[in-house]
Amino acid sequence: MSAEQSHQLWSTRAANLDQAPPESLPRSTASDFKRHGNKKISVPSSSQQDTAAKMPTSLHKTRKIISKKRGGVVNSLHAKSRDSMRLRLAHARDIRLEKQANARAIKEEPIVDRIEYFHNYLKEKDVTRLELPEVQTLIHNYVHQHDEELNEVKKARRPGRPASNREDQLKRKVDTLEEEYEKGFLIPNVFDEDNSRKLMGYEGSWAYIATIAWSKVSKAGKISNGDFPSKGIM
Repeated sequence: MSAEQSHQLWSTRAANLDQAPPESLPRSTASDFKRHGNKKISVPSSSQQDTAAKMPTSLHKTRKIISKKRGGVVNSLHAKSRDSMRLRLAHARDIRLEKQANARAIKEEPIVDRIEYFHNYLKEKDVTRLELPEVQTLIHNYVHQHDEELNEVKKARRPGRPASNREDQLKRKVDTLEEEYEKGFLIPNVFDEDNSRKLMGYEGSWAYIATIAWSKVSKAGKISNGDFPSKGIM
């Protein structure tokens, strides 16, 4: 491939990336996830989608700067020119940021799950404080939320066949949650009325979660203070 053909190929790719619809741009949050096969993919809320759609990527902004400098012409750059290098670097930065956002979403997802689990229960019951027996029932249900799917996967496995990846994944998840519950299961502090009111005011913001107090509840019924899980949980 000649240098001119290589340049034309790069220019076409850059133009296609810049013209991609908002839906194809990298957007990852931890507040909303949907299952896709055996994986969970992040699905931002409508307000987050609107915000993300308004945020131009580094490649888009770089192309805009170059276009302004060159009088609107961006498709005639030399493959080794300084502007071509700026476009490649901007594209690489967008990819790096997308990977970082995905990794952050994976770490934050279980924390958001627990917040939303207790938030929804408080809102549904319209109460601002829970007693230990009720909390332990909620924790038990949370720990064993995958039992039905796990049993279905086991039944679908033919005799003599090894466990599928999905079965192993579900079993590890349940076992890990059970182990945490034995030592002290981390939950938002729903024993305190003020903190429960704060939890009921949760609106999907990650920054808001950091203001909520946490507790640990063991299977034996011991309650202790917990710290905000900044490093993530199962």
